[in-house]
Formats: sequence, C-alpha cells, structure tokens
Amino acid sequence: MNTDGKVQTVEMKDEMTHMEVSKVDIVSAKELPGATIRILDEEVQTVEEWISEEEAHRIEGLKIGVEYTLIEVEAPAGYQQITTEIKFKLDEEGLPQLLTAQVEPAGAAEVIDGVLVLKNQEEEEPEESIPEDELGTVEPSTEPETDDVKDTTAVPSEAETTPEIPTEPAATTEIPTEPAAPTEPSYTVPTVPTVPATTVPTAPDSGDHSVILPYLVMMGLAAAGTVLLLTRKRKEEEA
Repeated sequence: MNTDGKVQTVEMKDEMTHMEVSKVDIVSAKELPGATIRILDEEVQTVEEWISEEEAHRIEGLKIGVEYTLIEVEAPAGYQQITTEIKFKLDEEGLPQLLTAQVEPAGAAEVIDGVLVLKNQEEEEPEESIPEDELGTVEPSTEPETDDVKDTTAVPSEAETTPEIPTEPAATTEIPTEPAAPTEPSYTVPTVPTVPATTVPTAPDSGDHSVILPYLVMMGLAAAGTVLLLTRKRKEEEA
C-alpha cells in the first residue's frame, strides 16, 4: 500500500530457461542426425523427445534444481547405442550440470560451453562368416592312426642299458733302431801302367841269359813301386 492509500501490486515472473543438446561422433565431433532422444522428469514423465538433426536441439522450460534423466532411445545408423541413463539438472544460471560421470564403450556425455554433448562410437564391423555350404565336407582319413608317443613303460634292451665303456688307445712301443754301421771307404786301386811289350830277339840258345835279365829287373821294380804306392794311400786314409 502506498502513502496515498492505493494498493501496489507486484507481478513475479519466472525467467524461461533454455538449454541445448548436441549429438556428435566421438572421433570427428560431427553432428549425427537420426538419433531418438528423450528427457524424463523426476516423475518419470516425458518432458521432451526428438530426433537429432545436423544442428544441436534447443530445449526450453526446464526447471532449475530439478533432476532430469536423458536416455537414448535409438542410436544413429551405424553407431552404438548409449544405454546408460544420463542424469543432470540446471544450475541457477540455467546451465546443465551432470550429476555423475557418464562414460561407456558405446560413447560418453559431457557439458561443453553450456551444451550437453552426447558422443557416440561407431559400430564394430562384424567378422565375415563363411557359409557352411562353402566350407565343404572333410572326409575322414582311412589311414590307421599311429601312436608317435614313445612307450615309457617298455623295458629297455640290454644294448640300451649297458653303458659304453670308453676304449683306451692302444699303446705303441717304439723299437729303437740301431744306427747303421759306418761304411768303409772305397778305395780306388790305381791302374798299373802297361809296360809296352818288347820283342826280345831270339838268340841262338847258347845258354847265355844275360840279355833278358834287364827286363826282369824293370818288371820287378814296377811291381814294387805299385805296392809301395797302395800302402801309402791306405795309411793316409786311415789317419
């Protein structure tokens, strides 16, 4: 009431909140269209539901301080679905705040510059399976199976149990060889000069031998000289 008696009316208006939710590839951060996303309130009532496009989705009218739950109903084609429930609330400035860390192999959620960003992981390519009709049939082997495992219970043969006795090398006796006897030096007998034959004139047999006597003396001297020369040669070699 004013001083003039009039009643003053004050109108209180709640400021409209707004937030954005972005759906992107976890690697390239590119917007992913085709994902179905839903937001539930504390009474598990649907507050907002939409299909993501190539731009972030804008939501208005959420209350400050109320806990909300965001779920991914359907993932974009070629991506894994985030099955974890993402819980958040708006602070006094109207910005989203995650209540728990949301990380899983399929993706993650985080607040970047006031935008709630949902990141999705691509689906893993399944391994190619070969049809059974292309595998063919494996025919059983007709050959008898052989047991390659050695029977450890078999009694070893005598040859296997007898240890080998090392053979000692045969002793060799060296027989000393006697030194060879010195060989006697060979002597060269000098040749006796040949005395030219002389023709003794025949004389009438008168009983006088004085003619041949000189020849006999010469022959005797030559023989004596030869013997003397050989004796001296032998003495020199023995000395």
